[in-house]
Parts: sequence; structure tokens; C-alpha cells
Amino acid sequence: MWFSTISACLIMLLIVLFAPWRAFFSVSQRVLLWLFYAFSLASVWLLEVKVADVFSVHLSMMTAAVFLFGFRLAILAGVFGLFAHQLVSPFMWDVLGLNFLLTVVMPAVGTYIALKIVALVPINNLFVFILGGGFFGAILSVLVTVASGLALFGIFNAWSLTVVIKDHLWLYGMSLFPEGFINGAIVSTTTVLWPHLVKTYDDHRYLDDS
Repeated sequence: MWFSTISACLIMLLIVLFAPWRAFFSVSQRVLLWLFYAFSLASVWLLEVKVADVFSVHLSMMTAAVFLFGFRLAILAGVFGLFAHQLVSPFMWDVLGLNFLLTVVMPAVGTYIALKIVALVPINNLFVFILGGGFFGAILSVLVTVASGLALFGIFNAWSLTVVIKDHLWLYGMSLFPEGFINGAIVSTTTVLWPHLVKTYDDHRYLDDS
């Protein structure tokens, strides 16, 4: 828990220092969308499946956040949602850092990796951005989160990996398609209707004749 808390504090310090605040506040629509999405995260995270009072499985929706706001502002939206969730459905404060890493940071990292992969694809098609980044990016974010959780449990011997893999890993497998579908729907709808609000979308690349 100390490792998670210290890591979370360091990450938050870097995010606050290097977040693109000027660009963020220059567009009022983006600020309102960010606030709405942060509250939406808290609402969705309340719909969770608890396993043995240790695991809680829920939709992450951090992939769409990274697409809409970029990596750093998506992390901040996740933090806002995490604290809002804490106020409504309190959990132990000592696990807040661990929840931050596995609920906010690692899904965002998985999505960031997916965006880098999509950028390397030579096909300039809008569906590559929506399907490759939104749908499969969300699936990759779940896989990265699960791998990170298993690594933390294994390194610190916090819980039996045999029990986790045998009894609980299937829950995360079941969440792959819903995670991909929901995030893909959010990304595709916003990109088509309000492309100027999607931070990671390059309309010149995907729509220009060249």
C-alpha cells in the first residue's frame, strides 16, 4: 500500500505540473465535457461486481477519456471520478493509491500504447482510429491493468496468484467486450459529431484526400 500511495503521489505531482492547462481552459466546451465525464466515471464505477471483498470489477471507460482529453487530463478526470466515488461509496483510504494505479493510470497507459500503435498504421482511415484505438484500445487497457495487478500482487506477495488466476481472472475476460464496445461507442459518436473536442483526433490525416 505504501508503494502504491507514494507512486500515486509522484504521478499526480507530474500530471499537475505538466498538464496542458492553457489549452484546456481555452475551450469552455472541453472544460464542461471534462467535468461531465469525470462525474460519469464515478457513476459507472459505482456499478461494480465485488469478489471476495478484495476485487471489484467494473467498466473503466478511461480509454475514451484519453481519446477526448489526452493522457494527462484523462488521469485528472479519473482522479476526480475516484474521489467522487469515494464520497458516495466510501472505501478504505489506505487503498486509494492502489485504486488510482489500477483504475486510472494503467488503463490510461494501455490506451496510450494503443494510440501509438494506431499512429504507426499506414492506412489513413477513420475506422482505424475508431475501431483500432477505441475498441481494441479499451481491450488493451484491460489487459494492461490485469497484468499490472498480477505483477503487484506477485512482487509484494499480497495475494496468491494461483487463486487470482484460477478463480477471478475470468471476470476480467468477460469485461473485455463490454469495455471495448462502450469506449468504442463513445469515441465514434464524439469523433463524428464533435471532432474538435477529441484531443487525439487528426481530421487532416483521416479525412483529407491526400
